[in-house]
Amino acid sequence: MSWKKVAALAVAALVALAPEAAAQSSAGVGDYQPGPGYITSPAAPAVPRGPDPTDIYRDSEHWAHLEAPGGLMPGGRIVNITKGSLCSVGFMVLKDGRRYVLTAGHCGNQGDEFGYFRRDPNTGRESVIPFGRMVFSYQTADYASVYGLIDAGNAPYLASPFKQGKSGAPLAVSALPRYNPPVCRLGFRSGLSCGGFIGFEGRGVIRYYAIADHGDSGGPVYALINGKFHPVGMTSYGYTSRATQSFATPLAPIVQHFGLTVLY
Repeated sequence: MSWKKVAALAVAALVALAPEAAAQSSAGVGDYQPGPGYITSPAAPAVPRGPDPTDIYRDSEHWAHLEAPGGLMPGGRIVNITKGSLCSVGFMVLKDGRRYVLTAGHCGNQGDEFGYFRRDPNTGRESVIPFGRMVFSYQTADYASVYGLIDAGNAPYLASPFKQGKSGAPLAVSALPRYNPPVCRLGFRSGLSCGGFIGFEGRGVIRYYAIADHGDSGGPVYALINGKFHPVGMTSYGYTSRATQSFATPLAPIVQHFGLTVLY
């Protein structure tokens, strides 16, 4: 599949969801500075033979609204008010009838307060709206598993433009080597970026070509199969020495472990 077709699918989905969102400006950056929202390491393992490492898609222009979406939205900017660091929303999930934000575990600790960003349409000024506290945070030493749950409270939820029309279970990672699809990640810092699926690192971390940066951690990762974006993971870490590679924590095991329902 060509990146031109990927771009057409992504922008069409975005405009269909909210035409005005694609036209929002990214001006008016808030006072919070990027924190450890994207874990990096100075060294990286060798790249195996596979997809072209130079063939990577990236679009931040059409996703500038993620900086201040006015609610909770997959890829949208959230701030750890307790620590003053930034991350991206992964997925909104349900457990026992209560809504939570699923994001990266290193975005905060249990008890940390979080907020989303809202921009005044007249002045362009941003404000932070507190919405809930992190109730669970987990990460292994090698970042093979990194995830956290934030109580979403009554915060407004803006559905992903890649919504499949239903809620349910994410794509199993076993489908990735079977279909060998483009893998796409979304985050407020770098927008949408896609590249070829490389394989797995360590204990099942999804490895693929894409551009990510600090603040993108926790953002949703999708496998593009048959023209549809299927939720498969969350952005977790990257290597400074191989900046065109991204890594994602698989979504399905987390959903199964907690008994969650993903609201696409």
